[in-house]
Amino acid sequence: MLPLGARTQLKLAQKDIVKFAVTPGGLPQPKEYMYVGLAGFTVPKDGTYRVVTSEGMRVDVVVNGTLVESNGFGRGIACDGKHVDFPLKAGLAILQLAGAPYEAVDVLIVPIP
Repeated sequence: MLPLGARTQLKLAQKDIVKFAVTPGGLPQPKEYMYVGLAGFTVPKDGTYRVVTSEGMRVDVVVNGTLVESNGFGRGIACDGKHVDFPLKAGLAILQLAGAPYEAVDVLIVPIP
């Protein structure tokens, strides 16, 4: 389980050996962006949560077998990484990452006001 509020390095795997909880949203990624990952996390209370990644990649959150529609996103400084905001209810959620060019990515999940 990913901790909230702590930057964590998530090891990724090649996309052909990972089974997603739900088919990722968005457009297909270029072939060279072959790394993907899944991680669970617990949402302590209802609210909007920001997922920050060190790579510009597809970021999805799955709750009860359904993709959660994001309500905001942006790029990091100098277009490194990105952040995506999701309205979440308290409970368990799955972070799905797709389309990374490297075998690891830093992830941070935080509540936002």
